[in-house]
Amino acid sequence: MAETYPNCPDCGKEALCPHCRERATYQTPFDKFFWCAQAHWWRCSCYTGSKDVPVNPIGTNVDSGAHGGAKPKTSDLLYAVVTCEARRAHADAQRSTWTKDVTTADVRFFLARQNREPLADEVFLDVDDGYDGLAAKVREVCRWTVARGYTRMLKLDDDVVLFPGRVINPLAADYAGWKQEPAFYNYCSGLAYWLSRKAMMVLACAELTAETAEDRWVGTTLHNAGIRAESCLKIQWFGKISSRKDLPGNTRARLSSCWVAGEFAPHELKHVYVW
Repeated sequence: MAETYPNCPDCGKEALCPHCRERATYQTPFDKFFWCAQAHWWRCSCYTGSKDVPVNPIGTNVDSGAHGGAKPKTSDLLYAVVTCEARRAHADAQRSTWTKDVTTADVRFFLARQNREPLADEVFLDVDDGYDGLAAKVREVCRWTVARGYTRMLKLDDDVVLFPGRVINPLAADYAGWKQEPAFYNYCSGLAYWLSRKAMMVLACAELTAETAEDRWVGTTLHNAGIRAESCLKIQWFGKISSRKDLPGNTRARLSSCWVAGEFAPHELKHVYVW
């Protein structure tokens, strides 16, 4: 259960939502963000220097035009696959393998708005569908996820395989995945990483930068908010598809003990899932 902060820990101001007057249920001390039960978040005036700044007032900036996701919410855990229309074959390979076996989480595919209606498991976002739009896309995914009450998210690329029966939610970590070395980089590879509600809220409220690599933007943003990347050894990276001809010889052994692995071409994904 989220903690209730009746007052700002710095200025002592009562933490009531300026929109619905609900008392705050979460507060991030590094930048004075408050969060209420009605899915509004705002900053205390002692941070802004003027008045309480509504980061998402009622009806504004919660989904940023998100459309789709017709499947009902059945869990507090979301597996969020970030994809694009040009990589439909990858998403379909995931649908034909591991996503159909997920029973303890919701699965949604996030991509930019298209000239078609979204599938039941798709959410269209008002962002660019190319590589340079990935940071904005992940920010919108976090906004969509937080607004719907999910408490944890596993962000996934569309070329990974996940083994649903093995996954245990690492509740102690705000941000964990295939951590890059050296440690001062403080980011997890974009193939898969866990985010807590606290981390998602930070990203949902963050400003975009010139960084086009989504995983580095996420890591830097969270680091600036005091959230360090943690290593999750159950997430394994097998290298870029474009740099190899065949799967590594130790693929089967490595897959036997991991939860998530990537990256794989669609035909490879169908093969490795049945191993």
